[in-house]
Amino acid sequence: MKFSVSRYKGLFYFDSSFRPIPLEQHFIGIKGKPGSTTSRKNLDRVTFQKVSNLVAAGHQVMVFVHARKETVKTAMGLRETALLEGNSDDFTCENHPQFSLFRRDVGGSRNKEMKLLFDNGFGIHHAGMLRSDRSMMERMFEARAIKVSIRLRFQARLHSIRRCCAVPQLLLGESTYLHMLVRSYTFPRPQLISPRNPVIIKGTQVYDSSRGAFVDLSVLDVLQVFGRAGRPGLETSGEGYICTTEDKFAHYLSAVTSQVCDRNLLALGAF
Repeated sequence: MKFSVSRYKGLFYFDSSFRPIPLEQHFIGIKGKPGSTTSRKNLDRVTFQKVSNLVAAGHQVMVFVHARKETVKTAMGLRETALLEGNSDDFTCENHPQFSLFRRDVGGSRNKEMKLLFDNGFGIHHAGMLRSDRSMMERMFEARAIKVSIRLRFQARLHSIRRCCAVPQLLLGESTYLHMLVRSYTFPRPQLISPRNPVIIKGTQVYDSSRGAFVDLSVLDVLQVFGRAGRPGLETSGEGYICTTEDKFAHYLSAVTSQVCDRNLLALGAF
């Protein structure tokens, strides 16, 4: 497909300097063959180390995973490692003035994992949970009664969102899929995001049911998640981390920081 530039309107290029909130982008390479036991163990270890450092610095953290079962698995893994490492006190929110009230609310849920994780400062959030439980997690994260939230991205076909806003066809293409972070589905409304909570993308292997195989997370998906770090009027800067295997490190580093991706970041930032 060929595109031409109007000689009357010209072509406008907007790089990351136009972003209202500065964004720090961090890329972490994981040793081990993709999908191997070594790779998974290293990914878990690196995720814990990064989450621990950010929480110790006073931040809340959102960790994005790519499957429902991974939300609970990752949260439980972080909790258990914190207990073994002896720094579980960094994650707990027992000193929160509303902790008893929130704990009572959580106690009324039938989600056993959610109740167990809350006591240790962790939350989970995915579309398989009851709407009431998801709303509860959102309120508690807003109130800073949860230090770490493990979240599942929401997948939506591009044509289903084109009606909501004008996204240049040149930037996206017909077959593009987006994992949207939208208020009407599985993620908190923008006003619920508290100041300075970095986002971490744990791994870049995503199962594609149509192909029956794992595929690489698209760069557009990475930009969508990174775009949730830093909100005008709420934060002064954003911080995004992507953990991927060493063989994909250069790919994501060059793609995310390229000029083309800067244009995509601007075009998709409205979501």
